Amino acid sequence: KIKKNKKKEDDQASDDGGSDSGRVIKTVLERWRESLQSCSSLSQVFVHLSSLERSILWSRSILNARCRICRRKGDADNMLLCDGCERGHHTHCLRPQLKAVPDGDWFCPDCRPKQRSSRIPSRQRSSIDEDEGEDTDEEEGSEVDAKS
Repeated sequence: KIKKNKKKEDDQASDDGGSDSGRVIKTVLERWRESLQSCSSLSQVFVHLSSLERSILWSRSILNARCRICRRKGDADNMLLCDGCERGHHTHCLRPQLKAVPDGDWFCPDCRPKQRSSRIPSRQRSSIDEDEGEDTDEEEGSEVDAKS
């Protein structure tokens, strides 16, 4: 128990001290692996496995995900989890269908427009440019009138 409590304190100390969370998680995992490799009994291995089990967020696991479109669980090999909302989508339920699970981040159709909303479509951009051009012409005209 003492070793276990010591490990928890070390993990909390490293979590509080680091600014880059990805690096802290990797360091904790590396220390866990080293500690696991130095185990000399099955009870120590069991303690390590139970700490690993508790650290996994099973509610966000792809194994528990339900497809938002067909509302079915299963087929985890073809299930995508949106990196924005964490909802599941089967590759074959999406329109257009995806042939394979893409590498890197993937966003569902509901989360994708939120990212693009900051962009100004080209039609709006051209009308904004025209409005600015008219404003500068009017300012130049008023300066000419003031000089006359």
